[in-house]
Amino acid sequence: MNLIEGQLEIIMSPTHNITNERKAETIYQIGHWRKSNKNLVGYWGGSSGGFRLPNGDILGPDASVVEN
Repeated sequence: MNLIEGQLEIIMSPTHNITNERKAETIYQIGHWRKSNKNLVGYWGGSSGGFRLPNGDILGPDASVVEN
C-alpha cells in the first residue's frame, strides 16, 4: 500500500507458496547482507514497514534497507 500525491494505491500480492518463499528469501538475503556489512548504519525490514517521504508520500515496499 502506498500513498502517492494524496492517492491511496493498494497492490494485492499473489498468495501462491512459491511467491511467499521468494519474498522470504529476498528479505533473508537483505538481512544477511546488512548484517555482514558492519560499516552500514541503519536498519532493514519487510513488507509491514512504511516510510513517509519528505513530500508526504508514504511507501510500503516488500523489503527495504534504510541507512542513517
